[in-house]
Amino acid sequence: MYSKFTFTLFTVMLLGFFSKVFAQAPQKLSYQAVIRNTGGALVVSSNIGMKVSILQGSASGTVLYSETYSPLPQTNGNGLVTVEIGSGVPSVGTFNGINWANGPIFIKVETDVTGGTSYTISGTHQLLSVPFALYSTQAGAIAPGNFINPNQISQNGALLNQVLKWNGSSWQPAKDEFKDGDTSEINEIQTLSIIDGRIFLSLNGGYIFLPDSSSTNELQSLTKSGKWVSLSQGGGTFSINDADSSPINELQYINRI
Repeated sequence: MYSKFTFTLFTVMLLGFFSKVFAQAPQKLSYQAVIRNTGGALVVSSNIGMKVSILQGSASGTVLYSETYSPLPQTNGNGLVTVEIGSGVPSVGTFNGINWANGPIFIKVETDVTGGTSYTISGTHQLLSVPFALYSTQAGAIAPGNFINPNQISQNGALLNQVLKWNGSSWQPAKDEFKDGDTSEINEIQTLSIIDGRIFLSLNGGYIFLPDSSSTNELQSLTKSGKWVSLSQGGGTFSINDADSSPINELQYINRI
Protein backbone atom coordinates (compact mmCIF):
# COMPACT_ATOMS: atom_id res chain seq x y z
CA MET A 1 0.00 0.00 0.00
CA TYR A 2 1.26 3.46 -0.81
CA SER A 3 2.25 5.75 2.03
CA LYS A 4 0.25 8.60 0.53
CA PHE A 5 -3.17 8.77 -1.03
CA THR A 6 -5.77 11.27 -2.06
CA PHE A 7 -9.36 11.35 -0.92
CA THR A 8 -12.46 12.91 -2.40
CA LEU A 9 -15.21 14.42 -0.30
CA PHE A 10 -18.32 12.50 -1.21
CA THR A 11 -20.95 14.17 0.93
CA VAL A 12 -21.65 15.63 4.31
CA MET A 13 -25.21 15.13 5.32
CA LEU A 14 -27.25 15.52 8.43
CA LEU A 15 -28.94 12.64 10.15
CA GLY A 16 -32.13 14.44 11.03
CA PHE A 17 -34.77 11.81 11.55
CA PHE A 18 -37.43 12.50 14.16
CA SER A 19 -39.69 9.96 15.82
CA LYS A 20 -42.22 12.65 16.70
CA VAL A 21 -42.65 16.40 16.68
CA PHE A 22 -40.21 18.21 19.01
CA ALA A 23 -38.04 15.08 19.29
CA GLN A 24 -34.37 15.55 20.10
CA ALA A 25 -32.21 15.90 16.97
CA PRO A 26 -29.43 13.24 16.82
CA GLN A 27 -26.14 14.87 17.83
CA LYS A 28 -24.23 13.39 14.90
CA LEU A 29 -23.22 14.20 11.33
CA SER A 30 -22.66 11.51 8.73
CA TYR A 31 -19.42 12.01 6.78
CA GLN A 32 -18.37 9.97 3.74
CA ALA A 33 -15.23 10.12 1.63
CA VAL A 34 -13.81 8.07 -1.24
CA ILE A 35 -10.18 7.14 -0.53
CA ARG A 36 -7.68 6.86 -3.37
CA ASN A 37 -3.92 6.38 -3.34
CA THR A 38 -1.44 8.58 -5.17
CA GLY A 39 -1.79 6.41 -8.23
CA GLY A 40 -5.52 7.05 -8.32
CA ALA A 41 -6.46 3.52 -7.25
CA LEU A 42 -9.15 3.03 -4.65
CA VAL A 43 -8.04 2.07 -1.14
CA VAL A 44 -10.50 -0.73 -0.45
CA SER A 45 -11.32 -2.84 2.62
CA SER A 46 -8.67 -1.15 4.76
CA ASN A 47 -8.60 0.24 8.30
CA ILE A 48 -7.54 3.88 8.32
CA GLY A 49 -6.82 6.36 11.07
CA MET A 50 -8.97 9.50 10.96
CA LYS A 51 -9.22 12.71 12.94
CA VAL A 52 -12.11 15.12 12.32
CA SER A 53 -12.20 18.70 13.60
CA ILE A 54 -14.87 21.42 13.48
CA LEU A 55 -13.34 24.88 12.97
CA GLN A 56 -14.83 28.32 13.39
CA GLY A 57 -14.17 31.40 11.28
CA SER A 58 -11.78 30.07 8.62
CA ALA A 59 -9.97 26.98 7.34
CA SER A 60 -7.31 27.64 9.98
CA GLY A 61 -9.68 29.01 12.61
CA THR A 62 -10.44 28.07 16.19
CA VAL A 63 -10.98 24.36 16.83
CA LEU A 64 -14.42 24.02 18.39
CA TYR A 65 -14.41 20.24 18.46
CA SER A 66 -12.09 17.40 17.48
CA GLU A 67 -12.36 13.61 17.66
CA THR A 68 -10.68 10.36 16.61
CA TYR A 69 -12.22 6.90 16.17
CA SER A 70 -11.93 3.55 17.88
CA PRO A 71 -12.44 1.07 16.35
CA LEU A 72 -10.80 2.43 13.22
CA PRO A 73 -13.00 3.34 10.26
CA GLN A 74 -12.81 0.89 7.36
CA THR A 75 -13.22 1.53 3.64
CA ASN A 76 -15.60 -0.73 1.74
CA GLY A 77 -15.07 -2.48 -1.56
CA ASN A 78 -15.56 0.81 -3.40
CA GLY A 79 -13.06 2.74 -1.30
CA LEU A 80 -15.85 4.54 0.57
CA VAL A 81 -15.37 5.29 4.26
CA THR A 82 -18.19 6.48 6.51
CA VAL A 83 -17.92 7.99 9.97
CA GLU A 84 -20.44 9.63 12.26
CA ILE A 85 -19.00 12.90 13.49
CA GLY A 86 -20.03 13.20 17.11
CA SER A 87 -19.68 9.50 17.90
CA GLY A 88 -15.88 9.39 18.11
CA VAL A 89 -13.47 9.92 21.00
CA PRO A 90 -13.37 13.69 21.72
CA SER A 91 -9.99 15.37 22.14
CA VAL A 92 -11.20 19.00 22.05
CA GLY A 93 -14.58 20.32 23.19
CA THR A 94 -17.95 18.59 22.99
CA PHE A 95 -20.11 18.06 19.95
CA ASN A 96 -23.21 19.27 21.81
CA GLY A 97 -21.39 22.50 22.66
CA ILE A 98 -20.84 23.60 19.03
CA ASN A 99 -22.58 26.90 18.28
CA TRP A 100 -23.66 26.27 14.69
CA ALA A 101 -25.08 29.79 14.39
CA ASN A 102 -21.69 31.42 14.97
CA GLY A 103 -20.16 30.69 11.58
CA PRO A 104 -18.69 30.28 9.13
CA ILE A 105 -18.02 26.65 10.12
CA PHE A 106 -15.35 24.44 8.53
CA ILE A 107 -14.72 20.70 8.76
CA LYS A 108 -11.14 19.41 8.71
CA VAL A 109 -10.39 15.73 8.06
CA GLU A 110 -6.93 14.23 8.68
CA THR A 111 -6.10 10.68 7.65
CA ASP A 112 -3.40 8.06 8.23
CA VAL A 113 -3.66 5.30 5.64
CA THR A 114 -1.69 2.91 7.86
CA GLY A 115 -4.31 3.07 10.59
CA GLY A 116 -2.15 5.08 12.99
CA THR A 117 -2.15 8.69 14.16
CA SER A 118 0.50 10.09 11.80
CA TYR A 119 -1.98 12.12 9.80
CA THR A 120 -0.12 12.95 6.60
CA ILE A 121 -3.17 13.75 4.48
CA SER A 122 -5.65 16.45 5.41
CA GLY A 123 -8.38 18.50 3.81
CA THR A 124 -10.58 21.35 5.04
CA HIS A 125 -13.97 22.28 3.63
CA GLN A 126 -16.50 24.91 4.59
CA LEU A 127 -19.96 23.77 5.62
CA LEU A 128 -21.98 26.01 3.32
CA SER A 129 -25.25 25.05 5.01
CA VAL A 130 -25.53 24.96 8.79
CA PRO A 131 -26.87 21.60 10.05
CA PHE A 132 -30.37 22.92 10.51
CA ALA A 133 -31.74 20.28 12.89
CA LEU A 134 -28.79 20.78 15.24
CA TYR A 135 -29.21 24.58 15.05
CA SER A 136 -32.95 24.26 15.70
CA THR A 137 -32.19 22.12 18.74
CA GLN A 138 -30.37 25.13 20.21
CA ALA A 139 -33.27 27.39 19.25
CA GLY A 140 -35.58 24.95 21.04
CA ALA A 141 -33.70 25.63 24.26
CA ILE A 142 -35.41 29.03 24.64
CA ALA A 143 -36.67 29.41 28.17
CA PRO A 144 -40.36 28.53 28.70
CA GLY A 145 -42.56 31.59 28.90
CA ASN A 146 -40.93 33.34 25.94
CA PHE A 147 -43.22 31.61 23.46
CA ILE A 148 -46.73 30.19 23.23
CA ASN A 149 -47.05 26.48 23.80
CA PRO A 150 -49.25 25.23 20.92
CA ASN A 151 -50.75 22.65 23.28
CA GLN A 152 -52.32 25.49 25.26
CA ILE A 153 -54.26 26.86 22.27
CA SER A 154 -57.85 25.73 21.90
CA GLN A 155 -59.74 25.91 18.59
CA ASN A 156 -62.92 24.35 19.91
CA GLY A 157 -65.93 26.52 19.13
CA ALA A 158 -63.91 29.26 17.41
CA LEU A 159 -66.07 31.60 15.30
CA LEU A 160 -65.34 34.03 12.48
CA ASN A 161 -63.47 37.22 13.55
CA GLN A 162 -62.67 35.87 17.02
CA VAL A 163 -59.21 36.22 18.54
CA LEU A 164 -57.19 34.24 21.08
CA LYS A 165 -57.38 35.52 24.64
CA TRP A 166 -55.52 34.32 27.73
CA ASN A 167 -57.90 33.24 30.49
CA GLY A 168 -55.19 32.69 33.07
CA SER A 169 -54.30 29.12 32.19
CA SER A 170 -54.81 28.69 28.43
CA TRP A 171 -55.52 30.55 25.18
CA GLN A 172 -59.20 30.48 24.18
CA PRO A 173 -61.11 31.93 21.18
CA ALA A 174 -63.24 34.95 22.10
CA LYS A 175 -64.68 38.16 20.64
CA ASP A 176 -62.29 41.08 20.43
CA GLU A 177 -64.27 43.47 22.60
CA PHE A 178 -64.07 45.58 25.73
CA LYS A 179 -66.58 44.70 28.43
CA ASP A 180 -68.19 47.71 30.16
CA GLY A 181 -70.70 45.88 32.30
CA ASP A 182 -73.68 45.77 29.92
CA THR A 183 -74.73 44.02 26.73
CA SER A 184 -75.57 47.12 24.68
CA GLU A 185 -73.21 48.16 21.90
CA ILE A 186 -74.78 51.63 21.40
CA ASN A 187 -75.73 52.93 24.85
CA GLU A 188 -72.51 54.92 25.12
CA ILE A 189 -73.18 56.84 21.89
CA GLN A 190 -74.15 60.48 22.54
CA THR A 191 -75.19 63.36 20.29
CA LEU A 192 -74.66 67.13 20.40
CA SER A 193 -77.48 69.60 19.75
CA ILE A 194 -77.89 73.39 20.04
CA ILE A 195 -81.12 75.00 21.25
CA ASP A 196 -81.59 78.69 22.14
CA GLY A 197 -77.93 79.40 22.72
CA ARG A 198 -77.25 76.18 24.66
CA ILE A 199 -75.27 73.11 23.53
CA PHE A 200 -76.73 69.85 24.86
CA LEU A 201 -75.09 66.41 25.25
CA SER A 202 -77.64 63.58 25.09
CA LEU A 203 -78.10 60.82 27.69
CA ASN A 204 -78.14 63.38 30.52
CA GLY A 205 -74.72 64.61 29.53
CA GLY A 206 -75.58 68.20 30.51
CA TYR A 207 -75.28 71.44 28.55
CA ILE A 208 -73.33 74.69 28.33
CA PHE A 209 -74.46 78.26 27.49
CA LEU A 210 -73.25 80.19 24.49
CA PRO A 211 -72.88 83.97 25.07
CA ASP A 212 -75.80 84.65 22.68
CA SER A 213 -77.78 82.98 19.95
CA SER A 214 -76.88 85.38 17.12
CA SER A 215 -74.48 84.21 14.44
CA THR A 216 -73.86 87.75 13.11
CA ASN A 217 -73.78 90.13 16.05
CA GLU A 218 -70.01 89.95 16.33
CA LEU A 219 -69.57 91.28 12.78
CA GLN A 220 -68.44 94.93 12.57
CA SER A 221 -67.84 97.33 9.70
CA LEU A 222 -65.63 100.35 9.06
CA THR A 223 -67.02 103.58 7.58
CA LYS A 224 -65.41 106.92 6.71
CA SER A 225 -67.12 110.27 6.75
CA GLY A 226 -64.86 113.18 5.98
CA LYS A 227 -61.88 112.84 8.23
CA TRP A 228 -63.68 110.47 10.60
CA VAL A 229 -63.38 106.65 10.57
CA SER A 230 -65.95 104.73 12.62
CA LEU A 231 -66.29 101.08 13.79
CA SER A 232 -69.88 99.88 14.05
CA GLN A 233 -71.61 98.45 17.13
CA GLY A 234 -70.02 100.97 19.45
CA GLY A 235 -66.52 100.23 18.30
CA GLY A 236 -65.46 103.89 18.47
CA THR A 237 -64.39 106.66 16.09
CA PHE A 238 -61.05 108.23 15.22
CA SER A 239 -60.01 111.01 12.85
CA ILE A 240 -57.63 111.10 9.94
CA ASN A 241 -56.34 114.69 9.82
CA ASP A 242 -53.30 115.75 7.80
CA ALA A 243 -53.90 119.48 8.36
CA ASP A 244 -55.49 120.12 4.95
CA SER A 245 -58.63 119.21 3.09
CA SER A 246 -57.00 117.90 -0.10
CA PRO A 247 -57.05 114.10 -0.64
CA ILE A 248 -54.39 114.22 -3.37
CA ASN A 249 -51.80 116.76 -2.36
CA GLU A 250 -49.53 114.07 -1.01
CA LEU A 251 -49.30 112.35 -4.41
CA GLN A 252 -46.01 112.85 -6.27
CA TYR A 253 -44.73 111.99 -9.73
CA ILE A 254 -41.33 110.94 -11.05
CA ASN A 255 -40.33 112.31 -14.46
CA ARG A 256 -37.28 111.62 -16.58
CA ILE A 257 -35.92 114.48 -18.72
